Amino acid sequence: MVDIAKQAGADAVKFQKRSLKDLYQKKILDDPKQGEKGVQYILPFIREFELSDSDFCDISDYCRSQEITFMCTPWDRPSSDFLSAIGVPAFKVASADLTNFDLLEYLIQKGRPILLSTGMSTESEIESTYNFMKESGVPFALLHCNSTYPAPFRNINLRYLQTLQEKYDVPIGYSGHEKGISVSVVAASMGASIIERHLTMDRTLRGPDHASSLEPQGFSRMVRDIRNVEEAMGQPKKWMTRGEMMNRTVLGKSLVATQDIPKGTSLTRTMMTAKSPGKGISPQRIPDLVGKLTVRDIKADEEFNERDLGAAETQRQKSLPEGFKWGVIVRFGDMDTIVHPDLASVEFHLSDRDLQGGLPENFGTYPQEVVLHMPEYWGNILLDGCTTHPETLSTTREVWCKLADLGREIKPHFEGNKDKPVKLVIHGGGWSQVMPLDFDKRWTLYERLVDSLGQIDQTDVEVLVENMPPLPWFFSEEWFSNLFMDADLIERFVEDTGYGTVFDTSHAALYCNYAGIDQTEYMERLIPLSAISMFPMV
Repeated sequence: MVDIAKQAGADAVKFQKRSLKDLYQKKILDDPKQGEKGVQYILPFIREFELSDSDFCDISDYCRSQEITFMCTPWDRPSSDFLSAIGVPAFKVASADLTNFDLLEYLIQKGRPILLSTGMSTESEIESTYNFMKESGVPFALLHCNSTYPAPFRNINLRYLQTLQEKYDVPIGYSGHEKGISVSVVAASMGASIIERHLTMDRTLRGPDHASSLEPQGFSRMVRDIRNVEEAMGQPKKWMTRGEMMNRTVLGKSLVATQDIPKGTSLTRTMMTAKSPGKGISPQRIPDLVGKLTVRDIKADEEFNERDLGAAETQRQKSLPEGFKWGVIVRFGDMDTIVHPDLASVEFHLSDRDLQGGLPENFGTYPQEVVLHMPEYWGNILLDGCTTHPETLSTTREVWCKLADLGREIKPHFEGNKDKPVKLVIHGGGWSQVMPLDFDKRWTLYERLVDSLGQIDQTDVEVLVENMPPLPWFFSEEWFSNLFMDADLIERFVEDTGYGTVFDTSHAALYCNYAGIDQTEYMERLIPLSAISMFPMV
C-alpha cells in the first residue's frame, strides 16, 4: 500500500496506532457487550488488525527508503510517545479527538505540527479547539470532514471549507470519506491545502472503512486530477499563453482596407473591415482610426498599422559586444528589401511548402551569410529524428536531406558562405505528449538522433542542433521536450559526437524557469558550445 501511494504521487501515508488499555475503559475491554453497538462492532476489528510496534518501525523505515513521508494518528498518550520515538514528523488527530484537550495538550508538548479533522464536531467546538491550539504556538491545520463511512454527498457540505478558510488563519484541508474522487478534486480547486483519503486494496473487504476508501486505480486518478487542478489554478490575473497567441494570429481579426486609399485621405468607417489573420490593428480600434489622414497609399485588403494611427517610427540603435554579428529571420521574398549595411547573416526559417518549392527563379546574390532552419512539420507529420515510428522517422530523414540539398543550392547566392558551409539548424525531436521521459532514459534518444543525423550528406553544410523549450506547441497543443534542455546531456552530446549547437536564449529562459535553475550559469555553460547564439531583441 505504501508502494501504491508512492506510485500514485502522494506526499505522505498515514496509519493509526492505539493502546487499547489506555483508550477504552477496562470494563468495555473485558466485555464489549457493555458498550454501544458501535463499540461492540469496532473492537474486534481493532484487536485483529492492529499492527505491532515492530511493524510500525518497519513501515516507518520503508517509507523513509521510498522517500514518502510516514505519518500516524495517535489515539492516546502512549501511542504518541512511541511515534515520537520513531521520528514521526507530525501528528494527525482524528475527528473523535478534536475536543480531547487531554490528548492535545500532551501532543503539543512534543512540539510537532498537528493536523486536526473537524468531523463530528460543532462550530463552537471547532472554534474552542482553534483558540486552544493558537495559544500553544504549535503549527496546526484544520481539515473539513464528515465522519460517516461512506459519507453521503448531500451531507458533505463542502462550502464549509470556505468558511474555515475565511475564519481561521491556518492551513485548511479536506478529509474525505465519500465514494469516488470528484469531491476531493473539487476541494483541491477550492483551496484545500491538504487532502486525506483512505486507501484499500479491495472495497469489499471486512471492516468499517473499506466502503469509503479508494482502490489503487481510483486513488491514482484522484492524485492525478488534484495535481492537474493545482497546475490549472494559476493566478488571479489574465494573460495570453503562447498557444493562445498563435491561435490569435490565425483566428483573430485585423482591420483592412475595403478599397484603394490614396495618401492624405480622411478615413471613414466604410473604408475598413475586419479580416484574418490577426496581425494588424485590432477591430476594437475602429473609433481611433476613423477620421485619421492616411500617411501612405493603402491598397484594398491591406492591413492598417500603427503608423496609420499616427504612431511615430522610432529607430533604436543597438550595439553588440565586439566580435558579435547580427542577423534577421526572413522569407525568400524579403531579400531584395534588406539594405542595412551591418547585417551579417540571414536565416530562412522554412515551412514544408518553402522546402518543397525550393529557391525562387532569378534568386539574386547577396553579401550576407545564410542559415537554413528546418520546418517543424511535413504535412501533418511532426518531424522527429529519434522517434521509433517508422513513417515519421523516414520522413524526418528525407526532409533533413532535402534541407542539406537546398543548402548546397543556395550557397553560391551568399558571398558570406564563399569559404564556409551553410549552417543547417535542426530540432532533434524526442517529443512526447503524455509526460516527459525520465532523465536516465533520454540519452537513448540522443543516440537515435545521431543515427538520423548520419543520414545527411554534409558536403558544404554544417548541421547544428538547437536547444529546446520544455513545453513547445505543435498542432495547437502543448507537448513535452525530452532533448536539448539539460546542460549535462547537451555537453555530453557535443563532446561525444562533434556536432555543434544553436543556443536560443528565449528557449533557455523557458527551460530554466521550468526547471528552477540559474539562467546565467546555464548560459555560461552552453554558449561556448554554440556555433550560433540567438538573442531575440524587442
